[in-house]
Amino acid sequence: MLTTNRVLTWKHLSLITIILSLTSCLDMSIFNRREQEVAGRAVAEFHGLLNEAKYEDIYNLLEDEKRKPEHKDSFVAAMKKVREEWGKVQGTKLRKIYFSRGTSVIMFCDTKFEKGDGREMFIWLLKGNEV
Repeated sequence: MLTTNRVLTWKHLSLITIILSLTSCLDMSIFNRREQEVAGRAVAEFHGLLNEAKYEDIYNLLEDEKRKPEHKDSFVAAMKKVREEWGKVQGTKLRKIYFSRGTSVIMFCDTKFEKGDGREMFIWLLKGNEV
């Protein structure tokens, strides 16, 4: 009799785990759709600017605290180096995405460049319908 109760308990726990997993997926797909779309547009904009070699425009996308005159030259040089070593972006695929209560989105993307494949991480701070 004791064994039967344990089996039922494990079955119940398994069912609860499945329900919680499905609820988490539902939560992400319904409530974070807007954040994912906003962040996806930002990735596309970043890649467009990188492909057009508009490094200063990329620099201007940084949040105010990170945009310091003394860092601009090294940032632009790093972006040039990425473009020279990897080439233009040919496509990107979202690998994983994490949301933080409507304030930020962390995205991991597999990106195909002219000269190879790479993995990128983006951290976007949300400001309404913008990053």
